[in-house]
Amino acid sequence: MSSVFWHTLFGASTGFDLSQISELLNIAKNKGLKAIPTGSELSKIQASRLSTDTKMSKDQIELGKMLYFDPRLSGNKELSCNSCHNLSLGATSQVRKENNPALLNAPTLYNVVFNNIMHYNGDITDTRSNNPGKKDTTLSALSKAILASFTSKDELNNTTKGMMKSLDDIKNYKYLFNRAYGSDVKVTPALVADTIASFVATLTTPSRFDDFLHGNLKALSQDELEGLVLFIKQGCISCHTGVNLGGTMQPFGVLKPYKFASLGGFKGDAHGNVKVPTLRNITLSEPYFHNGGYKELHKAIDEMARIQIGINLSSRETKLIADFLSSLDGYIKPVRLPLLPSSYHDIDEKSSIDDLR
Repeated sequence: MSSVFWHTLFGASTGFDLSQISELLNIAKNKGLKAIPTGSELSKIQASRLSTDTKMSKDQIELGKMLYFDPRLSGNKELSCNSCHNLSLGATSQVRKENNPALLNAPTLYNVVFNNIMHYNGDITDTRSNNPGKKDTTLSALSKAILASFTSKDELNNTTKGMMKSLDDIKNYKYLFNRAYGSDVKVTPALVADTIASFVATLTTPSRFDDFLHGNLKALSQDELEGLVLFIKQGCISCHTGVNLGGTMQPFGVLKPYKFASLGGFKGDAHGNVKVPTLRNITLSEPYFHNGGYKELHKAIDEMARIQIGINLSSRETKLIADFLSSLDGYIKPVRLPLLPSSYHDIDEKSSIDDLR
């Protein structure tokens, strides 16, 4: 990297000029940082996370949203996907202690559509074919994780049979699935997961940093640019890269042990690796780390630098990196809460349930 960037780190900065910002943009791209896709490219990625029967139609997405918010599908009829992945709280939540012995912190679902690995231990991966012309009925990692959440004791704590019975008991869901998929649809657990995934796949949050990656050289402030330089120079980018600035399995506590490693006792996968969390919307998704050990972003940054890179950041360096990370806060499209279908009676196509759209 050109030395013109490093003068800003030693108090001699008068600000980046456009030629330096342009060079920094090229370096960021070459290092693997990618903007959230748009248009047909985004649609292609979203479609790749769903089965061939799920086309992300308006009716399918709306049905997926209802299922996402419906607590009646859980074991105790009180928890929904939104209970832990609260869309009003950065699509995450505070660490739940009930039925959660490892004290795992619910990761955000915003932009999860760009991940091929799910869960901190990476136990769910995408095995679907990359050939767009090949019919593949295998569930994506996203849909598999959604389906697994219904039977996990530390999530919705139901059984597949129990979840499907709840759907059968809520009579109006039959009409909604017919409306979304056709009258001959067979509602299966896999289709339920894919339908929820169709809604989750819409939860993308383009940010000012994406504007920068698309070529807007004035999208970031001087402090944010300096933070990006540090982010690259100090090696944060070696793990936090790609569209989500995270999502791969990496060693944790590389140079020093994590201060709160004993909290919950989570050890990662068989090799001690942990899935790298996304840095998008990071200011909205506290607490930080897999067990929520830190509530303040600047302390989490300091800890990562200490245990992963082996350096002690100055307070100014920490602030600049935090400033850069704030540029990853994206536009979160408001989600209108759905009216959930009734369990009292069947309905026909002329029913007022169409008002739920």
